[in-house]
Amino acid sequence: LHDALPIFDLAQAVLPSMIERGEGWIVNLSSASARPVPSSTMAIYGASKAALNQLIRTAAIDCASVPGPPTSIT
Repeated sequence: LHDALPIFDLAQAVLPSMIERGEGWIVNLSSASARPVPSSTMAIYGASKAALNQLIRTAAIDCASVPGPPTSIT
């Protein structure tokens, strides 16, 4: 889950000011590996990307009032 932790830290740092200002963007460039396709060689990577996508989805709900809420591009 090492891919998700820096984004979590970033979100914690910038989301309060984004909400206060009423604007801002966080764009996550994800991977198709986040989709539930079993692969023994990609299990850790896929789990990490899935965690990151869920973090972005949850942040988008929290920031629904902010134009340009956090977005994930796969």
